[in-house]
Amino acid sequence: MRLWFAGAEVSAWRRLLADQEIPDVAMSYIGLARKVKFTKPWLIAEHFDAGQNILLDSGAYSLNNSPTPPGESELRELVERYEDFVGYNTGAVDYVLEMDALALGPALLRSHRDTLRDLAGDKAVAVWHPQDGLAELMLMAERHRNIALAAVELEGRDLTPTLVSLARDGVKLFGLAMTKPSVMAAIPWYSVHSTSWLSPSQYGDTVVWSRGELRRYHSRQKDVARRRHRTEIEMAGFDAQAVLEDDTAEVLKVSLWAWTKQLEAVNKVTITPETPCGQNTENDPDDVEIDPPGARNPIVTTGPRQRPVEPLPGIGVEKFAHERTDEDGAREIRELPLLRNTGGTLRACDTCYVKDVCPKYEPKAACAYDVPVDLSTEEQLDALLRLILEHETADYLRERWEEELLGGGDHSRTVRGRANISRLLKLRSDMNTSGFTIKVSQRGAASGAETGFLSRMFGSPPPAIAPPPPVPTVYEQLGILDAEVLPEESE
Repeated sequence: MRLWFAGAEVSAWRRLLADQEIPDVAMSYIGLARKVKFTKPWLIAEHFDAGQNILLDSGAYSLNNSPTPPGESELRELVERYEDFVGYNTGAVDYVLEMDALALGPALLRSHRDTLRDLAGDKAVAVWHPQDGLAELMLMAERHRNIALAAVELEGRDLTPTLVSLARDGVKLFGLAMTKPSVMAAIPWYSVHSTSWLSPSQYGDTVVWSRGELRRYHSRQKDVARRRHRTEIEMAGFDAQAVLEDDTAEVLKVSLWAWTKQLEAVNKVTITPETPCGQNTENDPDDVEIDPPGARNPIVTTGPRQRPVEPLPGIGVEKFAHERTDEDGAREIRELPLLRNTGGTLRACDTCYVKDVCPKYEPKAACAYDVPVDLSTEEQLDALLRLILEHETADYLRERWEEELLGGGDHSRTVRGRANISRLLKLRSDMNTSGFTIKVSQRGAASGAETGFLSRMFGSPPPAIAPPPPVPTVYEQLGILDAEVLPEESE
């Protein structure tokens, strides 16, 4: 998959992309038209490095999302100017996206699409919109081998299986602003293009590559994020201090590096479907050839050199005997590991992200701090919970005070803080009030039965006491007999 870094119509971004040796760049015609009067032909080859690949985007996205879209006559004139621009720049670009202004209507769009294909040939890219419907997408795939789209869902339906099938049939899929890592990896895109790399200069975001993934931080978090990743930024060859001082060029260089690493990661796990041909089609079982043993590479099957292993730093392992009884009553005793915290860390001052503000910083030294943790007893668990609760409360009060100083504003942090405090208070209350009870019930057993486990544990049950004799009624005590019902006498 290829990633086109958009925004190259701006001269400053174009120079930065060239300086960072970014091979695939994209430019917007409408974005360029807002800066250039086109008094003479604007030749792409004169403004880009010879080694760069260029994708020309019409920029119609801004027209489709404008609150005041241009009228039909203005759109027709814009399409004609765009076609002229493509005509004298076709040789300098790799691909050309059509002017997909929805206000043109289906008929004019199809006419423009045919004209663009006549001008650019296999470089022309048709654009599909969800409102066109799935049938239109399938029809476009039959007539055009390059299709761009900005959505992978249609009325709640996931189009991933359909797009995978189209790519397998040889259609090149161009993702418009498809820069979510999950979407980039799920679909066999030929390429995606976006201006996401410019978000640090547009919105104050921070984009870095850390621990094998792309990390993006909001402008509110940029100071903390840039200090946290300072070492990684320096190790990548950038000026971390300039990034902390919000230097636009340096922040964008880090962003370009991060997106390049993201592209490499996606390409490692993404397999682009190939069209069956004489070289990659499956063979019949009788035609399968097996290389002789001498022709195989022995390095491929050689495993890594084994070394003695040991627990991670800070983790100790103890053994305890675990007794298990199976269904047949047989007992089995096994030694199982029991993890313990031993303290210690591999963190070193030279690579720590807080080394610039740490009071214990010392070059070429290990971390001077340790956090002794032992949670063997209920008292220690309760102390840990109390510590977390106190820290959470202190953070909440501090953030609340900051909000008041700033006149209100965003309350999301204090709302989360109150929720965490309430949850921790309930948890501690439940732990302190919970008890341990045993309920023992006994069923009748035959007399003379062998004493059971509960009897041996709690003692023999007390002997049964005979019930008291029945108490005579008042009439019986007075000697008065109950009346008897006499049979009726016959006449």
